[in-house]
Amino acid sequence: MLGGRTRLAREAGRAATRAPPRPPRGPRTQPARSRSGLRPPRALPPQPAGLLPPARGRGRRPHPPPGGTAHAAPRRVRQTPTGAPPVRRIAYSMEPVGRTGGRAYLRMLHEVTSAEVEWRTVPDHKRTYRVRRWRKLRHLTRLAPTVRALDAAPGVFVWDDLSLLLFTPRMRARTVFVLHHYEPLQHDSAPVEALLWERLFGMLPQCAAVVCVAPYWADFLRARGVGDVRVIHNAFDMTEIDRARAADRAACRAEFGLPPDTLAVYGGKAVHWKGADEVAGALAGVPGVWLITSGSNTIRLDSAHYDIERARYLRLLRACDVGVFAPRMREGWSRCAAEALLLGLPCLIRPVAGLGDLATLTGQPSPDLGRLAAQVRERADAPDGEAKAAYEALARFDRPYFAAAWSDLLAKTG
Repeated sequence: MLGGRTRLAREAGRAATRAPPRPPRGPRTQPARSRSGLRPPRALPPQPAGLLPPARGRGRRPHPPPGGTAHAAPRRVRQTPTGAPPVRRIAYSMEPVGRTGGRAYLRMLHEVTSAEVEWRTVPDHKRTYRVRRWRKLRHLTRLAPTVRALDAAPGVFVWDDLSLLLFTPRMRARTVFVLHHYEPLQHDSAPVEALLWERLFGMLPQCAAVVCVAPYWADFLRARGVGDVRVIHNAFDMTEIDRARAADRAACRAEFGLPPDTLAVYGGKAVHWKGADEVAGALAGVPGVWLITSGSNTIRLDSAHYDIERARYLRLLRACDVGVFAPRMREGWSRCAAEALLLGLPCLIRPVAGLGDLATLTGQPSPDLGRLAAQVRERADAPDGEAKAAYEALARFDRPYFAAAWSDLLAKTG
């Protein structure tokens, strides 16, 4: 009896210390639903123009409406402010370092596509070796780890190097290979190098696309089983060309010390297999004729030679009267010969490989070394209409042409 009263007293004490009960809650009001069964969005504060509000509840989906199936939530797209550059695709290439026509082609490709392509480059080791013998094999050995690391990298490859041999099939499937030209005279790793090139030609059908710079080289590859070959010619900065054409010719001749009564013959680059030495021999001792060459002069030609920066090189072409191009090697399309024609020089062009395409396109005759002195005088008197026709034939290969051709190809590849 005593224990029961004590328990009742304790419970009464706890009840006295409890908080008073809450008043009964009224009916809960629900926001109106749309016909789809989804609640209307909550009002958001004003946002800056061009920006979408941040997504809330990432990964959640709306509840299904009664008796129906939920519609997928609209995907929120992350946008950049108005005027921001678009996302660029990634492309890999060799470093466009060097003075050859192939390096000039690759540099222009980087420039004209820079707004839409993020270019990432791989070192071109072969151009750093002073000793020429075996340099391509040393280059391949040194490059192998870099190529292996790119196997899983995103993007496409624009490749013009023998190191395509190191690519996996998966890499070749997203590669655009560019063949500028092929010349065994330039092999530094003979006899192995010829075998490597034949192996490379056999791999080209595995590539996403193959590009050449002249129709001759497209036919060359088709004869080796490469069916789909696209020709994208060398292109030229016509603003730069037209600026040089507008330069005063007499002032240009005075800049390089050319007397008014001298016939200035531009013989191209004084390097191996370009034919400048043959032209020099054919014109040796001819009165009133000066042979002018440019480039690094690896053949040590004793002529009026200029190794100068590009703006002066174009003025040098403007100062000349005739161009003669008689290479022994098979060139791609010869940027030097094309630029001489664009600067108004009537030319003599030996129709070898891609140079034959250039000579046909612009209507230039072939040189005859036995009567070259008479030929250059005849060409110097060629009518102005001929030079104008050659200029118009080449002027369409400008930067917009080059950008459109490569942008279209890369869009289809990537």
